[in-house]
Amino acid sequence: MLPGPLPSLNALRAFDAVARLGSFKAAASELAVTSTAVSHLVRNLEEQLGVRLLERTPRQVRPTPEGRTLHEATTLAFGAIRSGVAAVRKSGDPRVLTVSATSAFLSAWLVPRLASLHRALPGLDVRLHASNAAIDLNAGDVDLAIRYGHGPYPGLEATPLLVDEFVVVAHANSPIGTVADLKHAALIHVEGQTMPAPPADWTLWRSRFGPADLDVSGGLRFTDVALAIQATLAGHGVAIVSHLLVSDALRAGLLTRPIRESLQGATYFMISTARTARRPEVGAFRMWLSQQLEASL
Repeated sequence: MLPGPLPSLNALRAFDAVARLGSFKAAASELAVTSTAVSHLVRNLEEQLGVRLLERTPRQVRPTPEGRTLHEATTLAFGAIRSGVAAVRKSGDPRVLTVSATSAFLSAWLVPRLASLHRALPGLDVRLHASNAAIDLNAGDVDLAIRYGHGPYPGLEATPLLVDEFVVVAHANSPIGTVADLKHAALIHVEGQTMPAPPADWTLWRSRFGPADLDVSGGLRFTDVALAIQATLAGHGVAIVSHLLVSDALRAGLLTRPIRESLQGATYFMISTARTARRPEVGAFRMWLSQQLEASL
């Protein structure tokens, strides 16, 4: 029996969006059409295939067993199309390099070095992508990611760049000079950190270095390390942060490191696909990045 004609691409896109997002409204927003249009496309697809693909309830929409089978196929197909389109675009503009990193790494360390990067690699158009979330490098939208963790990163090329440590920093005019002085300081906390593990916070510091009666319940709390660094620069207290992220401020005398003890951090990695790693500009960027990191500490 010969297979029938393939459904329209628009119908498959509509179904894929609804199955992935679980909502006709969300799918319509993503596709920039009306919910009614999405519903018609999906119903036409179901009629053409002769099966029900989605279970519709007032609260949610979810694929039927046949719908799950088709959604697995559309996920792979549209992913391959996106990767192919991204690869073709890059082949027409090979001097573009999209780099993903956390907002803190970009603002505190990489952005201040963009002039150095442009001098070292003239003609390379580096585009920065700020994200604290995991990136699908196989999708092709981002060439490489600078990530902080312990690895491994299976299926990807991961180059360790720097093993970090967490240090206590304070404003240059802070009276803090010893571990005992911390009892009289306003503590600045960064919440929600997943790396390193266990988190390098004041609770861990107290257990390692004291003082044993240090009250870690008070102080300022942030969910973004960049804001914690800004609060420290403004003289609002003392913080435990990545040494790399405050290396420039320490060198400039804006911050001081009053206590020499430190907590073990994680490792900065440069991550890419094997295909991307072979691009000459990626190798040149890796070399520049390694040299700059080595000179930072």
